[in-house]
Amino acid sequence: MSETTTQGTAPQKGGSKKLITIIVIALIVIGGAVAAYKFLGKTPKEKYFLAEKDSIDFLIDQAEERYEPELKWLEDSQEKPTENALEFTADYKDPFSSFGSSEQEEMINNSKLKIKTATDYDKKISTADIALDLSGAFEIKGIKIGLTKDEITAELPGVDETLLVKSDDLPTLLHELDPTQFTGDEEFDFGAFFEQTEVLPEKDKKYLKKEYLDMMYDELPDDAFDAEKEKVKVNNDEIKAEKVEMKLSEKQIKDILYKIFDKAETDKRLHKIIKEQFILQQYGVAMTSPSLSGVEQEADNIVENFEESMGNAKDNMDDLEIPDGLKSTVWIDKGLIVKRDLSTEIGTNGNTGEITVKGTQLLEDEKQMMDYDVRLKDDSMDETVNFKGESSWKDGKAKDSFTVKIDEGSLEYKGKETLKDGKRDFDRSLAVKDSSSDLFSVKWNGDAAFKKSSKKSNHKIAIDIPDIGSDILTLNIKNDAKFKKSIEKPNKDNVKNIGTMSEKELQEYTQEDLLPQILKEFGGGF
Repeated sequence: MSETTTQGTAPQKGGSKKLITIIVIALIVIGGAVAAYKFLGKTPKEKYFLAEKDSIDFLIDQAEERYEPELKWLEDSQEKPTENALEFTADYKDPFSSFGSSEQEEMINNSKLKIKTATDYDKKISTADIALDLSGAFEIKGIKIGLTKDEITAELPGVDETLLVKSDDLPTLLHELDPTQFTGDEEFDFGAFFEQTEVLPEKDKKYLKKEYLDMMYDELPDDAFDAEKEKVKVNNDEIKAEKVEMKLSEKQIKDILYKIFDKAETDKRLHKIIKEQFILQQYGVAMTSPSLSGVEQEADNIVENFEESMGNAKDNMDDLEIPDGLKSTVWIDKGLIVKRDLSTEIGTNGNTGEITVKGTQLLEDEKQMMDYDVRLKDDSMDETVNFKGESSWKDGKAKDSFTVKIDEGSLEYKGKETLKDGKRDFDRSLAVKDSSSDLFSVKWNGDAAFKKSSKKSNHKIAIDIPDIGSDILTLNIKNDAKFKKSIEKPNKDNVKNIGTMSEKELQEYTQEDLLPQILKEFGGGF
């Protein structure tokens, strides 16, 4: 984003859009997402955010109750050695075949992929056994991968040696393979694989809450909030609700945003969190190093761009226009939000656009509904997106219907579920439509049975394109899982440590030893 010159030249158009994007995200947070606090619920300000928090907590509690077997299994699998057997098959109907089954149909319909994994998060051991059968004409068996906190092993079909790479040797190997991206001085932590139950560590969550959400809440002036009783109609019912209104002036908003951007620009702890998350999400392992490898350089660029964006947003605050400030009103019944109305006008240099969020919701133990319109309007557009949904859960039976509509198109989800004696049966569909027809849909049905020490599930995921054919491709997934007393460690017999090889040694080993063994296993070639 271009900075304003000393003569007061306005930012370039692209810069304005980036500034607006940052501001809109911040306004949404101010308008309703600052909800992780302890309140007494006495003042209008406390009532406003307590209702936000309790409404979110209610939905989380409903989901946890509904999917208790799945969540319990997931929790136990993090604590107990677990074996998972997955089998993938497919049913394909060739829409372009005029005479019987095509070769592609035969190949796909008679193929099978099996993946068997075993993981012990406590002892930091994980193994995988992979087998592929392509219609009986070609089989690949004996691919075995092992992972511990210190090393990766691999057994390949027909290869006598077990390939080994230690975490301490991985930087050197990567440098040999790609010296432009890796210096060889990086540090990798394979143990991070066994600790990724949470994307963001708890200590980082607490820091961000304390330093940003708490700060934002404290900066909101008490006199910006007002409360009164008012009747509202929700889902054809009249409710005696408490109306709590928040009004922030342009100056108040800018003061809060400036403090956020100013802090974020120089917050080294925040920058470290951003860098660590980027590396973890992009490369799947934790990596720290004093050197600037290609990977780290990329992460450092992300942080630098973030710092620059925060600095530019702060420096260009005078160009920001929010003529009517921000007005956000919630109607509360029994501690939960039943209606919402948020509006603001925002832009730069006289080019402003309106943002409004209006709608109702009803959160009850057995049924929840919502109906919201989000409208974006400026000189070049006037778009309204409608979010509408209804969900019920009673006596082990669930029914869901959610729709997102924009212009003449829509995205529609429908689902039915039953849960009895630890077994869930489900039938779900997701359809994309235009004004006159279905464009395509995905159907997902199956069952999952949970016992104390085992789980079995069957899934069918079918793609339907009306203009081409119904159920063109169906993916079938079978999953048998069970808890074990222990799992076997990765095979360490006849190990070949390729992590210590030079580029020349690795090339020679691959061409003269590894590939010939694999080709021999498959009869001289693929």
